[in-house]
Formats: sequence, C-alpha cells, structure tokens
Amino acid sequence: MAKTPTTTKPPVEDKTDHELEGLMSEIESDIREEELSKIWKKYSGTMFVFAVTLILGVVGFQFYRQYETKERGDIALAYDTAAKHLDAGEPDEALKGFSGLKSRRFAGGYTVLSRLGEAAALLQKKDEAGAVKIYTEIAADGAIDPAFRDLATVLRAVHSLDTADPKTLEAALQPVTNSENAFSFSALEMSALLAAKQGNTKQAYDLLQRILGDPTAPSGVRQRATDLAAMYKPADAAPPPSAGPVPVKAPAGAVPAPAKK
Repeated sequence: MAKTPTTTKPPVEDKTDHELEGLMSEIESDIREEELSKIWKKYSGTMFVFAVTLILGVVGFQFYRQYETKERGDIALAYDTAAKHLDAGEPDEALKGFSGLKSRRFAGGYTVLSRLGEAAALLQKKDEAGAVKIYTEIAADGAIDPAFRDLATVLRAVHSLDTADPKTLEAALQPVTNSENAFSFSALEMSALLAAKQGNTKQAYDLLQRILGDPTAPSGVRQRATDLAAMYKPADAAPPPSAGPVPVKAPAGAVPAPAKK
C-alpha cells in the first residue's frame, strides 16, 4: 500500500508587535503611578490624620487601662482601711472612708459594700434611724444585686423592729423567707417576731417550726428558734418536726488517731 504523503504546515508568522506591547505597558504603568499620585495628593492629609488618630487611640486606650487598674486598686485599699477603722471601733473615721467610695469611678461592687459599711458605722454611733434609712434605700434599689437587697431587707427589720409598722416589715420579708434564699432563716426568725408583736403567736410558732424542721439551719438561729417556740407554743400544738440529728463538731483531741500498722 502506498504511503500517504505528509504535508507540513508553513510556520505561522508572529504578528505581535513587541515594541508596541512594551510601549502600552509603560503607558499603563505611568497611568497607574499618575493616578496613585493624584490619590495621594488628594487624600494624604486624611490618611495622615487617620493614622495619627489610630495611634493616639491605641496609646490612649493603654493609658486608660493603666489608670483603671490603678484606680480599682486604690478603691480596694480605701475600703480595707475604712473597714479596719470600723473593726477598731472608730466609726467617724470609718464613715469618712466609706462615704468617699460611693462617688468614685470604677467602685463597682464596693459602692453597695461602702453603703453597708456606712450603716454599720452609724449603728456604732447609736444612729439607728440613719442606718435603717440606708438599709431601706439599698433594699429598694433595683440596680443592686438581689443578694444585697435581701440582706438589707433583713437588717432593716432587725433594726426597726420596735419603730416601724410590723405589717410593712412582714410584707417586705415575705419574699426572703423562700427556702432557696441565703437569708431565709433570718427572715423567718424576724417574721416570727413580727407576728408575735401583732399578737399572732400561732403564726409565730408555725414560722419557727419551719426553722426547726430544716437540718441546714445554723445552730445560733436554731437555738433562738427553740427558745422562742417554747414561748409561743399553743396548748394544742403538735410535736415539732424532727430535723434529724444536728451534726456536732467533735472537740479537739476527740478524733481517734489511726491505728498503727
């Protein structure tokens, strides 16, 4: 069989104008540089201001954080100093220290602690009305943590038991008597005293039984509840609910040493 003759294609002529292409590239580059130059001239001032503002902002933030840290440390130290004056029986010095903390920036939780400290200092000065006023304000301030409001409610009742309307105090204590509340036992004790003050010894006795029926009641509260329940016990009262054995801490040396092997 005869072979089919192969035909070769003539080479394709490169019609690219390399000189023109290089020229266009240079023109494009020049245009970009010219545009960038125009942009820089137009916005260089704005960019400079932005850069300076950014740098100053970062530096300012760092200084602010340092200031805040120092201020918080100073507040903690001032509170500790005022508390030491209170413990030392120096109410006037304690009042000065606590009063200065209330308006300080970054006081945070020390604000309400300083107000409670003020009330305690006023009590040392026999100014019970002033202390009760502070407790009442704290209890009514919705911006304060509920735990502090509940504590203030109980302290208000403790220090105005003989001066305030018992029904008003009783109503304020009602939410605090919930068993889930950290101050429920104190609230129950005060509610019992308020009920008895109004002549309702049966209600007082029932409230005290709630304390005695809870094995988690603190020993001091339990002892007072036992004494008060004996005073208010109705003639037909049922035996108090059993709370189980109250754990007693063993005296030093009563725990036997482990046996030697």
